[in-house]
Amino acid sequence: MTKRHISVFQLVVSGKITVGVDTTTLYLLEKEVNKEIARANFETTYEGIVLFPLIADPEIFDAPEYVSYKRKESSIFVSKRIPFDRWSKARFPGRLRLATQNFVDSIMAIDEKRIPKTDLEMLVEYVRIASNRCRAAHG
Repeated sequence: MTKRHISVFQLVVSGKITVGVDTTTLYLLEKEVNKEIARANFETTYEGIVLFPLIADPEIFDAPEYVSYKRKESSIFVSKRIPFDRWSKARFPGRLRLATQNFVDSIMAIDEKRIPKTDLEMLVEYVRIASNRCRAAHG
């Protein structure tokens, strides 16, 4: 698949959570990742990736992990679990590590036939840079 010109690429986070789960860290990381994407004028074969981190008490709610390609919306939807018990017990540095790993795992779950490996690796690098900035500013 060849790259096509896309004016704005975005990484969007929409957590699947049970009541009482603090998602502040997820959205802080999302904001910083998108700053890195904008700085780099990043373009790829899709307009965006929507991450659905699943942080839910398994006794209350459970859902499958998945990767779904939405050609019409030019988006990829990815849902990956973050262990509920680890997230619940963690403070900001631990939650940032869990969120960062979730973002990386979600990006790397995308088929290289949909987004080239080099682009996926760049997105992972933006996540790592953004994570380091969050840690420095808030950790």
